[in-house]
Amino acid sequence: MQILTYGADSTQFVQWFEPICSKDQVKGTIVLVHGGFWRKSYDLHLMDPLVDYFLQNDWAVANVEYRRADCGGDWPTILHDVEAAMACAKDQALQQGYAHRVISVGHSVGGQLVLLTAQLMDAVVALAPVTDVIRAYNDHLGENAAQAFFQRSPAKAPECFLSASPIAQLPLQTRTLVVHGSVDERVPVEYARDYCRQAVFMGDEISYWEERLTHREVIDPNQPFWDRVQLWLLQ
Repeated sequence: MQILTYGADSTQFVQWFEPICSKDQVKGTIVLVHGGFWRKSYDLHLMDPLVDYFLQNDWAVANVEYRRADCGGDWPTILHDVEAAMACAKDQALQQGYAHRVISVGHSVGGQLVLLTAQLMDAVVALAPVTDVIRAYNDHLGENAAQAFFQRSPAKAPECFLSASPIAQLPLQTRTLVVHGSVDERVPVEYARDYCRQAVFMGDEISYWEERLTHREVIDPNQPFWDRVQLWLLQ
C-alpha cells in the first residue's frame, strides 16, 4: 500500500493498492469513497472488504479519505476534497498505466459524493446512495445527520442543499449503476428508486438493481450480486 496526499490535513489522503497480477492484466482503477453520514467517527476502513475484493479481481484500488464533520469538513469542503482525491488517484493510475478504465464506487454518503463527481470518472457505482439531501433533512435520516452536518435548514440555505443533492444535479451524462437494498434500514430504497426514475426521464444511461439487503450488506463482497457488478464494470 502507498499513501498519496492531496492536501495538508491529516485526513486528506488516498490509500493506493496494486494487484499482484501482471500489469497487462490489470482491468483498471477503482476509486472507493466511504459513507458514514459525514461524521468523523466513520472512515475509509468501512471499505476495506471491497479493497480486498477488487484487488483479488485484478483492479488497482484507490481508497479515499476526506475531511468530515469535526475534522475540518463542511459543505462544499467535503465535495472539493473528494474531487481533489479523485484527481490524485487518476494521476497515479495514469503513471502506473491503469487509467484505461477509472470507475468510482461509493456507499451511502459516499454514493452521494460519487454521483456528484460522476463527470470525473468513466463510470460510477453508487451503493445505497443518499440521493436527496433535502429529503434526508426532512426525513431526519441517520439520527438527524443532515441537521447536525449542515447546521441550517433547506429553507434557509436552499442553494447549499440543492448543490449537495444528486437528484438536483441530473442529468449525469456518465454511465452509472445504482444498487440499493430493499430492506435498507438507514437510507430508504425510495431514494434510489426516485433518483433512477428521474435520471432515466432525463436521458441518462443508468442501471438500477434492487437487492434484498440491508444498508451495510451492499458493501459486503460476499453478496452474490457482486459477480454481476464485475461484468457491468467491464462492459
